[in-house]
Amino acid sequence: MWIWKTTNKVDPLTGEILDEDHLINEDVVQAILITAQKAIERKILREKNKKESAGAKWTPEEDAQLIEEYKNSLSIKEIAEIHKRSEGSIQSRIVKLWQNQQLENEKMQ
Repeated sequence: MWIWKTTNKVDPLTGEILDEDHLINEDVVQAILITAQKAIERKILREKNKKESAGAKWTPEEDAQLIEEYKNSLSIKEIAEIHKRSEGSIQSRIVKLWQNQQLENEKMQ
C-alpha cells in the first residue's frame, strides 16, 4: 500500500528513500498518513466482513420467517446467520415489524 511506503520514508512511485527534510517526513504529515492508512484498513475489513444480504430489501416471506424464528426463541445471532444479515439489521427489523403490528392493532380497535 502506497501509504505504508510513504510512512516508511520511501517514495511510493520510485522506491527511493526520501530526504530527512522532505515534506512527507514532517510529523504532522506522517500522523495524517497513518490515520488515513488505518481508516482504509478498517474500511477494507468492514467490506470483507459485510454480510451477504446486507442492504437487500426484506421480502414478505423473509419477514414471516423472521417472525417465526423470533417466536421460537432463536437468538439474534442465530437469526442473523440464517438470513446472512448483521445482528443490528435483525434487531431493527424486529422492532419495525413489531411497531407495524402495533399500528395495525390500533387501527382495528
